[in-house]
Amino acid sequence: MATPVLVSNPQFADANGKPYAAGTLATYVQNTSTPKDTWLDPGGATVNPNPITLDAAGRCVMFGDGDYRLILHDALGNQIFDVPSTTIVSAAMDPVVSAPTIPDAVNALGIQALIDTETTNRIAGDSAEANARSAAISSEAQTRGNADTNLGTNINNEATTRATQDAYLQAQINTISGGTAANFVQGGIVMIQHDSGGVSVPFSPPFATGCYAVTVTLADPTLQQISPIFAINPPTASGVTITVLGSPAPNINILVSWIAVGY
Repeated sequence: MATPVLVSNPQFADANGKPYAAGTLATYVQNTSTPKDTWLDPGGATVNPNPITLDAAGRCVMFGDGDYRLILHDALGNQIFDVPSTTIVSAAMDPVVSAPTIPDAVNALGIQALIDTETTNRIAGDSAEANARSAAISSEAQTRGNADTNLGTNINNEATTRATQDAYLQAQINTISGGTAANFVQGGIVMIQHDSGGVSVPFSPPFATGCYAVTVTLADPTLQQISPIFAINPPTASGVTITVLGSPAPNINILVSWIAVGY
């Protein structure tokens, strides 16, 4: 759609207000001598002659599109002016300017389409990133699960090994003492939960008369950094109660070794 050059029905007159009747107005591509069309109607259906001959009032009807160079001559062919002009808004932008609402203008500019494309791209990007994060988290969880399983297996193997070693040590003690060491020295390992109230350790077999003393040490060297404190109730001939105190990590299981000397 073409738009008016300044106004659609301009009037041209001299300094005294006398119209340039029968004068001519030529239209060119701005800054050139290349003719450029104007029209009699805003729809651009009828092209004006170029140059346009002004009527008796020095007027003409002129619709244009974009920038122009205008040259006005009087009826005698004398040049009156040679000036640049513009329709202010080109035909390409006219749908935007003529839009009844801002959303319509946004659509005419194609901004909404760009926004929709950007939104789609962002959603796709966010989805891809979320999937990648989920896969990474799943992989990390699997790796940690495997590591925990291996650690648990190693702990169990260590406990079994220590139990075997303690049994072997007890057998050696029994052998050295002529088979009667059970009446004098006993030992073993036991799992105790910190702050649990302690674990009762039976002497098997019970000492004949009583127990002189019980010594407790950590059986798991990896827990040395927690520096637990052991509370040992007065032992009897049949057993003793051992409690773990003073650990900075409550409610953990601590593997301890004990040795009792009885009579």
